[in-house]
Amino acid sequence: SANLPNFIPKTDKVIVTVPTTSSPKYRSVLRDVVMPLASIKKVSFIDKSSAIVASYLIERFNRTSRTSTDIMFIDIGTSETEISYYRLSARNTLLNAQLIDFRSTKEISGNSLDEALLRIIIKKLVSEKVVELKVIQENSQLLNELRKIAKKKKEMFVISENITINLSEECLVNPVLDKFLNLSSY
Repeated sequence: SANLPNFIPKTDKVIVTVPTTSSPKYRSVLRDVVMPLASIKKVSFIDKSSAIVASYLIERFNRTSRTSTDIMFIDIGTSETEISYYRLSARNTLLNAQLIDFRSTKEISGNSLDEALLRIIIKKLVSEKVVELKVIQENSQLLNELRKIAKKKKEMFVISENITINLSEECLVNPVLDKFLNLSSY
């Protein structure tokens, strides 16, 4: 991993995005405890919703439009999805972003995708008689290893359109999987 103090060039200001729903206490801990660990003294925070709309206004918004545009921004994070509904408009050189509605949910997130991939892996293993569902349910160590595979595949999916899950290869380097899975016919 990158050594953050060495990674950050000398700059006048550091802006950190935080979840829109983050509490003042959370931001205080970031400012007073976490940022000094990275040798960052001056820091400002902006919520993710505002950062996303600002980026959109700068990069893509049609500044010549005479009418306002309603846009929904959906930010799917690791543990939460934030949905922001903005009315955007431009008058001469002035850009305006009016927040109409904001919602967040923990029901849909990157973690949800991990769990969906885990269910696909388990279903395939059970349907191909590689392991019985009962064995997975009764062994937390096996379930955790399968969960790690699902998470790793999700992370690969972000950068590649085509991913495969080859548990035979995983077993070569993972003794827990090798112990519980019957991959001789797989």
